[in-house]
Amino acid sequence: MEENNIEKQKEQEKRSKKSASLLLLLILLVTVSIGFALVSKNLEIHGTSKIEKEAWDIGPDDGPDPVPPIECPAGEKCTILDCDTDDCDNPPAPDPGDCNDNSCNGAVIYMKGNIVYFANVFKTPGETFKFTTNIKNNGTIAAKVNTVNLQGFGTNTTAKKYMTYDVKYANKSGSAAVVRQDDVLAAGQLASYEVTVSYNDHEGSLPTDAELEVINGSDGKGAVSLFSVEYVQN
Repeated sequence: MEENNIEKQKEQEKRSKKSASLLLLLILLVTVSIGFALVSKNLEIHGTSKIEKEAWDIGPDDGPDPVPPIECPAGEKCTILDCDTDDCDNPPAPDPGDCNDNSCNGAVIYMKGNIVYFANVFKTPGETFKFTTNIKNNGTIAAKVNTVNLQGFGTNTTAKKYMTYDVKYANKSGSAAVVRQDDVLAAGQLASYEVTVSYNDHEGSLPTDAELEVINGSDGKGAVSLFSVEYVQN
């Protein structure tokens, strides 16, 4: 019995050391692909003919008091870049560090051309990171979801073994939170997407060095995941 306890203790120490040295770097791309339909026209007849052009504009909120395109939960450390003023072509590296003293970047997130780029470092199984990205129908033409593509980590089955990736409507629950084809985005309406990424062990085991190389890629930048939703004229 004592020998079994010693073996179990050694195994736990071995796993603890491996967990402490584990560093996963994931660059996750959340693509919001906007499909541009033909601009519609209204014909008004008041003794003379008049054609009034309508507007097609889906993207970040451009109202007088806009909702930010990216939001992190309260208490979650992340660096949100503004590509109008920050250099999004050379973003800072994600660095969780000791984020309690605000001395690290945490996750790095930015929106560029209706594409949301997200990079974060996961160290310990059980860690989860989530954020919200918002787009708005700033135009006058109602839009609808034409296609939804949640690829997750695509063909990287090793990443899928240890990572979960989910996108749903924020502030909704159950079936209402699922993004579906033909969901309508009316003129002036905001669509908020909640992105959740989690790092888990697999049946009690951690990634081997070989698996980490597959997950993080030869360039060490990490696994890439994709979610895209295409809007067209309703």
